[in-house]
Amino acid sequence: QLRKQVSLLETIIARSEGEAMASRGYLRKLEDALKWTAGENTQSSAQAAVREFNTIVELWKLTDPEIVALLGADSMAAVTDWRTGSRPIPLGVIPKITHIKSVHEALKVLFPSNVVANSWLRLNKTKKLFKGLTGLEALQSNPENANLVLNYLHSKTSKVA
Repeated sequence: QLRKQVSLLETIIARSEGEAMASRGYLRKLEDALKWTAGENTQSSAQAAVREFNTIVELWKLTDPEIVALLGADSMAAVTDWRTGSRPIPLGVIPKITHIKSVHEALKVLFPSNVVANSWLRLNKTKKLFKGLTGLEALQSNPENANLVLNYLHSKTSKVA
């Protein structure tokens, strides 16, 4: 009976360790969000993030509707205002830009060709990986699908490294 209890406790511990690992990732995201709300990061650093995003927009050849969807903006006019600094960048946009930058970096590691790296998100074959969506469509939809893209790329880049 003690062996059964020990076995049960080992199972509980293993499950708890997995949950703890997932929670650590979630906590890192919350810490980043708190830094923004605590004012540790300024609009000038947010503007720097937008400039990096603009570079990715050019490389990925994104359309205005794609940009609006990626950032969860109301309109392209709002995005233009953020780009020019005439309107503050909402706090919720910065994590999205960070996520997009991470995807871009992972693609650069995976594909030595810039042409392939910058077009991979649009390929139909990615639909098999992301619930019937291309990588770009997954990034534009809900955070769960966007995380699928990043997690997939990270799993591949860890094998490259």
